[in-house]
Amino acid sequence: MLHRDSFDLETEKLYKRDLTNLDIKQTRNILLVFSFLYALFSISDYYLLKEYLTMLLIIRFCIVIPMFFITIFLTYRKIFIEINQRIMMFNFILGGAGITAMLIIKPDNFIYYGGMFMIYFSGYLLINLDFAHAAIGGWVNFILYFIGFIIYQGTVTKDLAYSSMFFIGANIIGMVGSYNFEVIKRKNFISSLKINEYNLDLKNEIHKQTQDIAKINIEIVFTLAKLVETRDHNTGVHTENVGKYCAILAENLDEKVYLEHNTTKGAYVETIKVASILHDIGKVGISDTILNKNGKLDQSEFELMKTHTLIGSDILEKIHINYPQNEFINMGLNIARSHHERYDGTGYPDGLIGEAIPLSARIMALCDVYDALTTQRPYKEAYSHSKAVELIKAEKGSHFDPILVDIFLDKQKRFI
Repeated sequence: MLHRDSFDLETEKLYKRDLTNLDIKQTRNILLVFSFLYALFSISDYYLLKEYLTMLLIIRFCIVIPMFFITIFLTYRKIFIEINQRIMMFNFILGGAGITAMLIIKPDNFIYYGGMFMIYFSGYLLINLDFAHAAIGGWVNFILYFIGFIIYQGTVTKDLAYSSMFFIGANIIGMVGSYNFEVIKRKNFISSLKINEYNLDLKNEIHKQTQDIAKINIEIVFTLAKLVETRDHNTGVHTENVGKYCAILAENLDEKVYLEHNTTKGAYVETIKVASILHDIGKVGISDTILNKNGKLDQSEFELMKTHTLIGSDILEKIHINYPQNEFINMGLNIARSHHERYDGTGYPDGLIGEAIPLSARIMALCDVYDALTTQRPYKEAYSHSKAVELIKAEKGSHFDPILVDIFLDKQKRFI
């Protein structure tokens, strides 16, 4: 066994299944070249062993070359990963046995020794056999030649001695080359595993740090939201509700919307679910008498209440300057400023029209109104879900984005 101190059983399995190490495409190419060269050698059969031509053509074109093509076919099957060493060793032996037959019949012809050299060179170094299978294949070829020669010639001759020296030398050189080649491959494989493990550890560490940062960002958002809850007694349940409603609408947008916002569905949904909490952060700057008035606001009070959008965006803008990568703050800023804009341009504070209103604010506008309609307030009773649906449907294209209204109507059961 080679360098097994670096290979436990699991590592050994990974090594043998490693497609990079196996290089199936290279194996196919080599077998195709083998098939061509093996067929080309039939020319020498015609001139050197014409009396045995039929037998040699059967060996070449009915046994060896078909086996090469069967192996190529198997490389496209999953089973090849499991049996590749055995089947490639069989090809090594079979290819060698075909030329061995010619060497037994005509041992003094150097053309066939060239073919045998090609087989040995390929078996030990080209077709990705490991050391053990390559050595078995090489020595089996020598044994087949040795026994076959004695059976065919009926005696031991100097040609057998010369040929044996060729086979033994080829095996020794091949084994040395194969051993060193496998040592290098195993070292490279261990190195690649270490690099992959390092990259995985680094990825996990980055993921952990990202999660920690996300938790801190979320804590900042919830801390800010708590400021409003201490002032506006209706805010706690309201912010929790609209977060859920916003998530429902956000997860049912067209896929291209997420691409346009350079994000994914999951990321956008999670961000708006948290960022929506900040929509009324500006209420911290509104007086208690207005915030908690037991009745409808008069016109002057309503004008003051409207400023919570500007106060909220100013607060979040200051945070945004220091933490520009905080997605919750970035989206929360848009929501806080623009969630009272109307699709037809009659909203406040900027009178934005249609898609000029940030998407997150358009989503928030619908969810904010739905929750306000279905929740009891000091100045009104809660409306039923069906009544709220009718009112929102009536405002399609005027107050609300028509696409979002369609999503709301389709998913309204989830709002109940």
